Amino acid sequence: MKLRITALILLAGAASYALARNVIREWGGHVLHSDYQIDSDPQYGDYGVVIRSNPHPEVPWRFEAYKDDDPNQPPGDIDYIEIADGVTVGDIHLSVIGDLSHVPPHLHGAAQLKAFDLSTNGTSTNKLEELDITGDFGELGVLSAPSAGALTIV
Repeated sequence: MKLRITALILLAGAASYALARNVIREWGGHVLHSDYQIDSDPQYGDYGVVIRSNPHPEVPWRFEAYKDDDPNQPPGDIDYIEIADGVTVGDIHLSVIGDLSHVPPHLHGAAQLKAFDLSTNGTSTNKLEELDITGDFGELGVLSAPSAGALTIV
């Protein structure tokens, strides 16, 4: 009987981990589906951000990724951030940083940022302000911004 209960507890723990959902959130004040979209490629399991417009250039862009099932888990992944094809978007001041006001606080912006491009379809006024991630940077491709501020890769 003791063995069976232990097995059920282990299965329950594995099931909750398997159900973890990677959440990408913009918390600077921009509007989902209008200013940007969260894009996904289910074939490859890639999830990223496509910026469509910047109607309020005075509002900084702030992205973070986290696992929604356990606040104590490591941050989530952002596979790419890019500007949509067919538009030119400027005056972007973008950070990938954790929201410290979140309860509990998100200490880092993401685990990985695999590709980042504010240059293609962008202008020279775009800037990567701050980056705070705990893992890989640039695993999938381009890393491009006209200028950059503080980069922290733990």
